[in-house]
Amino acid sequence: MAAPTVGLVFIRVKTTPNSPRRSVQVVESVRIADAVRQRIVRHMGIALDADEEAKLREVARRVEGPHEVLGPLFDYLRFDRVLDGRGAALLRDLVIARVMAPGSKRSSTEQLDLHYGRTH
Repeated sequence: MAAPTVGLVFIRVKTTPNSPRRSVQVVESVRIADAVRQRIVRHMGIALDADEEAKLREVARRVEGPHEVLGPLFDYLRFDRVLDGRGAALLRDLVIARVMAPGSKRSSTEQLDLHYGRTH
């Protein structure tokens, strides 16, 4: 079985038919073998109008930014091949967190949970 390859992180807005509600989510595309799956990184909230949606999108941009920029760099440097499975995801998140806000490993895991919804 091939190891998962993390791809693009983006903002997705899901709508419900016959309802004004729009769900704003930060989503990550993950390739496993030949299949691409989407994983919700963080659910930002539900907007009832265009203004609320714009505010949620703005907050979501701050959430997805570091992983979108530093994730491909992490892969380019081939750090994604150091560990397999859950260890690889943990290493990726810790490296990105430490670059964004240098501190202890403990504070990095707290920041990941608080800002990116990633619990390790």
